[in-house]
Amino acid sequence: MATLSEIRTQVLDNLSRTNAPSAETANVTRWVNQALREDICAAHFWSSMFDRQTVTLVISQNWLKYPDPTVWKMAAHIGIRDTATADWDKLTEVTLTQGLYDESRVNQGRPVFWAKRGAGFMLFPSPDAAYLLEVIGWKFPVALSADGDTNDFTDNYSRLIEALVTARGWLHYGDDQKAQLWKAMADQYMGQSMRNDNDRMLPYQMTFVPGSSAGVNKLPRARSMSADTAYSWAPPHP
Repeated sequence: MATLSEIRTQVLDNLSRTNAPSAETANVTRWVNQALREDICAAHFWSSMFDRQTVTLVISQNWLKYPDPTVWKMAAHIGIRDTATADWDKLTEVTLTQGLYDESRVNQGRPVFWAKRGAGFMLFPSPDAAYLLEVIGWKFPVALSADGDTNDFTDNYSRLIEALVTARGWLHYGDDQKAQLWKAMADQYMGQSMRNDNDRMLPYQMTFVPGSSAGVNKLPRARSMSADTAYSWAPPHP
């Protein structure tokens, strides 16, 4: 766990710039936010980025930007309903080419398909009413600015951020060898962090596993001396 100020202090210490002027301190803050968005969040769909927002459609408007285009990374699922109390119907995702050339024969109607387009998505056909949309996907974290700012990544993956930013710093100061060393450390932390996050996302389900006697012919129960069972239920690997 670490705040922006704590990460910045540690990075400057790694760079032997403990008493750096404010301009260099500002550089580190910028590098932290770049590492978060352009390296860490670009490489993986982290569980903390998952979000859900609703949008009210405008008639005939079939190209929509994400609810907050400055922080949305990508949509995963989009649902539609006619009223605030109706059930959600899932839209089918298609490619943009399919949407434009195959699924848009009807000019207006209740949207059935959607396709990613830049910082948003398109609906096919164009809406003929003010339907409600549910957009489910992933958002980038808000940029850190105040000394005490934190987020899920600074709380759980501060070593990864520190290593990435330190590598960036040594590149800035012209020491390629140290930059490569810290980048190798960052790559190791990245892989470990992504595995940890994947484990956090796995549902806790019992697994059907074979025992040592699975597939082996056994004597009739009365003559068998083994208490082993061919298959059993086991919890997932922690």
